[in-house]
Amino acid sequence: MSDVNSNQPDLEAVDKADKAIDEILNNGMYSLTDTSNYYKTFEGLSSEGIFEIAMSENTREGTNQHIANMFLRTAQLATTGTNSRCYVNADYLTNHFYKIDQVWDWYWNTSLQQWEWKAMPSQVFDDSDIRCRRNFTDLNSDKATCIKYQSVVYRNPSQKQDPYVSNNLIVFRLADMRLLKAEIALYRNQVSKAIDIINEFRKRNGADESAFVDNTSSKDDVMYEYIIERGKELYLEGHIFYDLLRTKQYSNFVPWLSESRFRQEGFYWPINPALFKNNNKLTQTSYWRGKV
Repeated sequence: MSDVNSNQPDLEAVDKADKAIDEILNNGMYSLTDTSNYYKTFEGLSSEGIFEIAMSENTREGTNQHIANMFLRTAQLATTGTNSRCYVNADYLTNHFYKIDQVWDWYWNTSLQQWEWKAMPSQVFDDSDIRCRRNFTDLNSDKATCIKYQSVVYRNPSQKQDPYVSNNLIVFRLADMRLLKAEIALYRNQVSKAIDIINEFRKRNGADESAFVDNTSSKDDVMYEYIIERGKELYLEGHIFYDLLRTKQYSNFVPWLSESRFRQEGFYWPINPALFKNNNKLTQTSYWRGKV
């Protein structure tokens, strides 16, 4: 990302990141939260949390401006509507949580010049992964609800009024660091190592074995699966957009971000032109010059 005109990773930066992550993994201070205590990680102060901002209502540091306030609905937050303000896109669920199944369909046999009925491998939605079952409800609707952050405390409990979300803001945690090791391996062309890390996450979280990354997969395919894994593990934790930029996978998920726009840093917001009146040292982001 230091040079948006190059697709080659800065290997010096990669080496520094690898060393820093190894220090975290080897110091013995952190361990992954057991999946049976899944929500503990996001309540805060778990064995997995590396850096998080205190937002616990136990110390009156809860907030009514948490991202959870936008995603929860009446079943979890009494003061909101039947449907949440923000819901989970159905495409996200089917693209991230799946298994490979045999689906019978007609296909055209070009050699015999005839239609044939044949079982074909197909990607279908599957909720075996604990991150699907614990993070989302209303999976059969077109507006699924994210309940990753659901620790709601009412300051007026008798009437369920004045709700405050009591989930620490997780900035960095151990699972994030361990997944980054797969990205580092891919930058070093260690494809099999990256596959092992991704599959370790899928096994740990109970994903169907048909969704494991095949050992013969190409580097590009594994990078795509890596981003899918980041999307499952770190949903609503504030990392995914820059993951897509850094790995150059944005073209698969961000339709408005063309390669040309990326090269001009068009993923940044423009600077408000009014600010230039008082600060002639400011420079408009390259993509937005002449546009605002």
